[in-house]
Amino acid sequence: MIPEKEFCNWLCGIIDGDGFFEYRANEKRRAFTNGKEYFFREVTCSVGISLRSDDLRTLRFIRYKTNVGNICNKYSYNTRSKPGFTWKVSKIEDLLNTMIPIFDSGFLVTRKREEYVLWKKGVFLKHFVSNIPRNTRNEKMWNNDYFEEAVKISKEISRIKEYRLWI
Repeated sequence: MIPEKEFCNWLCGIIDGDGFFEYRANEKRRAFTNGKEYFFREVTCSVGISLRSDDLRTLRFIRYKTNVGNICNKYSYNTRSKPGFTWKVSKIEDLLNTMIPIFDSGFLVTRKREEYVLWKKGVFLKHFVSNIPRNTRNEKMWNNDYFEEAVKISKEISRIKEYRLWI
């Protein structure tokens, strides 16, 4: 169930300011004891918000209204950072059935709008690939064409996230 329009707009505003769209396509190398190399392709996508610990109630409210995601401690390598929490949604079903409809009915206004358009395309790609029937257990789920598209989406989102000074 999608929350009311006012909540969707409010959540889009929070995402615009403190949220993130994450989309990664990685190829990892793993070696077995028999000496054979095995390449594992992994595509991950998620959306979330990181806030200071004194705003934990806000994350709990979002979790309550959307009924998706998890809240966990935000680890920081910077010792001067304030303690915080992150609400993150990464289940593909939750992204498709709850988060995408929220963002489609809400109003993203910053560069996050550009990120969202690509991220949404990537979520649909991951969903499509994960539903392709496989004949054998070892068959590659992410063939070259699909994986190249996922890598392209990941790189384009990273490019959008780069800081640009507009003068």
